[in-house]
Amino acid sequence: MYSRLASLPTETILEQAPIGVLVLQLEKNNDPYSFRITYMNKTNANFLEKNQELIIGKRLIDILPDVSSEFLLKCMNVLHQKQADLLTNVTRKSTHDQKFYNVHISPIATDTVSVFSENVSGLRSIEQDLHRSNNIFQNLVREVEDYAILILDLEGNILNWNIGAENMKGYKEDEIIGKNIQVFYPDEDKASNLPQKLLEEAKQKGKIEHSGWRIRKNGSRFWANVVLTTIHDKEGKATNFIKVVRDLTQQQSTNESLRKSEQKFRSILEAAPDAMVIVNQNGIIELSNTRTKDLFGYEYHELIGQKVEILLPERYASTHEHHRKDYEQKPRVRMMGKGIELQARCKDGSLFPVEIALSPLHIEEGVFTVAAIRDITENKKIWQQLQDVNTILENKVQQRTDELAKLNNMLEDKVRIRTQQLEASNLELESFSYSISHDLRSPLRAIVGYSNILLEDHYKELSEDAKSVIDIIIKNTNRMGQLIDDILELSRISKQEIGLDTVDMEMLVQEVFQTLIKTESPSRIIHFKLDALPPTTGNTVMLRQVIINLLSNALKYSRPRTETHVHVGTTLIKNEQVYFIKDNGVGFDSRHHAKLFELFQRLHKSTEFEGTGVGLAIVHRVIQKHRGKIWAESTLGEGSCFYFTLPP
Repeated sequence: MYSRLASLPTETILEQAPIGVLVLQLEKNNDPYSFRITYMNKTNANFLEKNQELIIGKRLIDILPDVSSEFLLKCMNVLHQKQADLLTNVTRKSTHDQKFYNVHISPIATDTVSVFSENVSGLRSIEQDLHRSNNIFQNLVREVEDYAILILDLEGNILNWNIGAENMKGYKEDEIIGKNIQVFYPDEDKASNLPQKLLEEAKQKGKIEHSGWRIRKNGSRFWANVVLTTIHDKEGKATNFIKVVRDLTQQQSTNESLRKSEQKFRSILEAAPDAMVIVNQNGIIELSNTRTKDLFGYEYHELIGQKVEILLPERYASTHEHHRKDYEQKPRVRMMGKGIELQARCKDGSLFPVEIALSPLHIEEGVFTVAAIRDITENKKIWQQLQDVNTILENKVQQRTDELAKLNNMLEDKVRIRTQQLEASNLELESFSYSISHDLRSPLRAIVGYSNILLEDHYKELSEDAKSVIDIIIKNTNRMGQLIDDILELSRISKQEIGLDTVDMEMLVQEVFQTLIKTESPSRIIHFKLDALPPTTGNTVMLRQVIINLLSNALKYSRPRTETHVHVGTTLIKNEQVYFIKDNGVGFDSRHHAKLFELFQRLHKSTEFEGTGVGLAIVHRVIQKHRGKIWAESTLGEGSCFYFTLPP
């Protein structure tokens, strides 16, 4: 082929060339308008729409008056520089339209240049169409608001940005162009190099889809669905990526809530101690838990999609379908087969007793039924055992009841006899008490009487020692008389039945104190504080004796003080109303508090403070008869506080 071409004349080759060939010779130095045409092939003549034969030898300016000065100067420059040059997209108007040429100018002599012209109008048209389409596409993409559409280079740098991306991610176009897509990824994804891994995967597969958390400009997160597509050139080489992003945060939140709800429902179902079976309107099993498998022996996939009658004895299958349809008409929470002993059927055909609770489940697909199935085999065994034990117990209880009845009759007889004996003893004791009282009082009165006669009639004759002895005799005799009175009072209170009425405690304390204060020395300084006291229910006479004894003690044991302080009030102890009487007297050693309310027990010598040792025993007996409590707290040398309670 090359040998054939070599044998052809050069002119023949140029004439048949698809490009325009033009040879120009400069006639005058430095005059670009003096270029003359020395050769032009047929293709070039067609480009110029001129007659080839009439052109040769003519000046270029005469043939093409509109030739551009830029072209002529280029030709001059090529001659001077002796270096070829290229003009692209040179325009020339033809009869019908405008043409575009790429023009190559080369020096072939000191005054001659060759001009090769290639018609690129078709390519130019295609480029313009592509440019116009690209502009339309870019404008269309830019105005999309619901999707972020990005064009990336192969390194993941952002080349294009639309309104949707700005709305979604918060960046303006001038803030983000040129930045890498890593700015959108959380730190944990950057650490795992996820952005580059996705680009590599898209380059290998051509297109991938991925969902995950992304970061906005303000730092907030959103759930993004990303489609990453690789763009290739005509040789198939990857050049860019197109990234399309949707914000699915709301959908993700909804899906997550739904997933958690389903997980919670499933967890509740699995946590149930009973076999749980959910059935649709057609009686088809939709869901079951692990306990169902344990109870019936069916695997999960063996039950799902089956009629619920598979779990019932065959003899009940047809009637149950009818009952099931009745339940669907009026779904409600209830026990199944009330009053009937129900049975269920295992996979191996064996039967076992059950209890079944039904509940309606309202969902979008309609009303499903939730059946909670409990194996009561062990319950029935235990029930029978309880029945047997109950029978045995009933027999033993009856036997024991008969024995207790006999013992009760015996005890009643003994109590009746003992009561009679006690009544007789009480009568004897009462008679003895009054007899002792009378027999003792007479000599005591005589002792006091004769002692007073000695003092009155023989006062001057008696020595001081004799007078002191007689005074001691009189005081001890009076003390003995008071002791007899106290013992009789204690005996009376012990035997007396209390009559209850409403007692104004505040008035009662006030009256007792006013009575007692009259017996005290006028020079004594006494500070008496009485809080508001709530009323109570009790025997007024007995409670008066309690207040008399406690206030008397408070005044008596505080006499050594320069100023006496007595405080009567109430307080709450363990939500119970408690009365108290407090003084600043000599107090007592708290180690001996157990003896405080015993008969004849005294914590101070009789030479220090008068008394019989019976007063607090009387107080204790009265409070007990009122079903109350009494106790005391004290520090030796600092005073005492007596507390007592009375039932409301």
